[in-house]
Amino acid sequence: MATVVFSCEGFGFGAAGQLLPIVHSLQHLRGDGFRFVAVGGHTLRALTKGLSLFDKIYSNDTYDETIRALTRCEEENDRIVAIFSSYDPVAILWAYQRGIPNRTVYDGLVAHWQISDYDKLRDLKLSIQSLRDGNVRELIALCQRIDSAGRHHDLQAAMHFFSDISFLCRGVGVETRIKYLKKHGLMPNRSIGVGAIVPNIPSAAYENNSVLVQMSGAGYPIFSLDQERVYFELVRELLVRAINCVKGVARLTVVCPSRYVDMFDIDYFSCSSEVLSSVNPLQNASLIKRHALVISPPGKHTAYDCAAHRRPLIFLPAKHLEQHDVIDHIKRAGYSIPTVSIVDSLGYVANFRDEVSESKALIEEYRKIISSEVKMSRLSGILSSQIERLFVSSGRDITQLTMACEFLIGGFDGRQQIVQYCEGMLAAR
Repeated sequence: MATVVFSCEGFGFGAAGQLLPIVHSLQHLRGDGFRFVAVGGHTLRALTKGLSLFDKIYSNDTYDETIRALTRCEEENDRIVAIFSSYDPVAILWAYQRGIPNRTVYDGLVAHWQISDYDKLRDLKLSIQSLRDGNVRELIALCQRIDSAGRHHDLQAAMHFFSDISFLCRGVGVETRIKYLKKHGLMPNRSIGVGAIVPNIPSAAYENNSVLVQMSGAGYPIFSLDQERVYFELVRELLVRAINCVKGVARLTVVCPSRYVDMFDIDYFSCSSEVLSSVNPLQNASLIKRHALVISPPGKHTAYDCAAHRRPLIFLPAKHLEQHDVIDHIKRAGYSIPTVSIVDSLGYVANFRDEVSESKALIEEYRKIISSEVKMSRLSGILSSQIERLFVSSGRDITQLTMACEFLIGGFDGRQQIVQYCEGMLAAR
């Protein structure tokens, strides 16, 4: 039986979250001559709990583990006829080395690549080509060297040259960047812009005046558990104050990582409520469709899901620097998502040089806010007024959010386009 490998970057929610709806839509091919195996980190393992999408999952929390997992995968399975990578550069580089055909990439972060030196990127391409003989140790060393130099985005960009086809989430500046990369021989000719990847799920029963607080992907790898817990303490205090202030809330559902479920005791809230451990993208889409309003940390794919299912969205305070980019990204398309922002409401000014410093500084600022009655009252008051407004009149916000996301990414057809290609490619193998 031929093997199809699906690999996603070991950390972060987005890579696994975007992969699973595609694999779900390809399930009809399993057993029909194909075996599906996955290479993924702790997020993929958590999100696939209770789902039977793969015949086996190999762990890859580091570059070293990714390459060794792929090598084991090749040794333990029948011939690999295709490899699909969601944000994972190492899987594509390994497959190129091994001469594995049908290398397909999905990348939703092209607009956010931080490439400062295209000559270095060209040199990286040549270094990878020189490893074609399949020397695994040299590939591991190269990837670790590039990453330790702070050039992870270079690896992300380089994988597209070594793929057979790249599916790229559309966005501001994406087309310009692709043209430049193609001009300099750094992007395959077969690169296709696609819309958001939205799961294919049946309709869910709608609940009036219900609120979903979605924090499945709120973990962040640079934080210690103590720092991460501060963020969830801030969110809990905001929610308890705001939800208990709004008389119209009939039901509240909170979704968060399992280690923080105990923080959101249902007794804190005056309305009917439930707390769920992090859910997979298929369950998440169903929850969004079921609820009248969604509240979450700033997330691009959360915004796309809400736009696709026409649900109003409120952003909680940003957890790290990259989330400010998400807010600005959608604002440039013509819609400002209602946001509980310490920048706007408390005058906090970021003054740090990099994402790590800024993100850790935000956490320290949140420690101070939690202990300040004045600041907590101001932020929770903003959140409660936003909930009340969207409960009463959300139609204009929903339309503007949908239009802004459609402007950015050209629609919500990413899953359909990628699945159609994969079906044709596997049928012709």
